[in-house]
Amino acid sequence: MALLTLLDAAIDRLADILELAGSKLDHYSQTIFNPQNLTVKLDYQQLMQQIGANGDLNTKARESLVTFNRLISFFGQTVHSKIDQEKESQLATLGRDVASLSDYANFLS
Repeated sequence: MALLTLLDAAIDRLADILELAGSKLDHYSQTIFNPQNLTVKLDYQQLMQQIGANGDLNTKARESLVTFNRLISFFGQTVHSKIDQEKESQLATLGRDVASLSDYANFLS
């Protein structure tokens, strides 16, 4: 039960991180392609550094999701007969969440 709760919290945190990364990328895209103030010169070097930092964060999130996917698969196989239906369902939901977040992280890349 404790492991499921920790996994749920960690996966939820990764979802927040990926959502923030997506928002930042949207902001960078708007700044570059639809600038609001055409009189202000953009600092493209700074924008590239921010995009790179965002990409690094996204890569770390993707690596974490791969690890969580492996952990959930292993955990599900080893405790399959030892947990009740509710916990098994919660574990399956976590697996689907990880898969969805992995797809989103790949999209952001």
